[in-house]
Amino acid sequence: MGEKNNKREFTRVAVQVPVEVQADGRSLLGVITGNVSMKGLLLKTEETLAEGTLCSLRIPLVAGIAEIQAEARVVRVYPGAMAFQYTRIIGTESFDHLRRLVVYN
Repeated sequence: MGEKNNKREFTRVAVQVPVEVQADGRSLLGVITGNVSMKGLLLKTEETLAEGTLCSLRIPLVAGIAEIQAEARVVRVYPGAMAFQYTRIIGTESFDHLRRLVVYN
């Protein structure tokens, strides 16, 4: 698909980073992102949650030093993946780390 046909508001970048998902008393650990944007992300995982599920996301960037924390909603479920839309980025540091992750990748 060409650039002029791309109507996305936010650029998506392909990165491979671990993500921790907490929802409905469940914990999905070690999930890897397929792509990430300022609006949401795609997680490659065999474990899925129902569309509409609210959850907390934690993306550790540098062990014990930098991480992204967000609240999100599952917007799509695919075989082997789930798409999340952020409902809230928690804190300005998380927002800055997310922005840098997208810009520098």
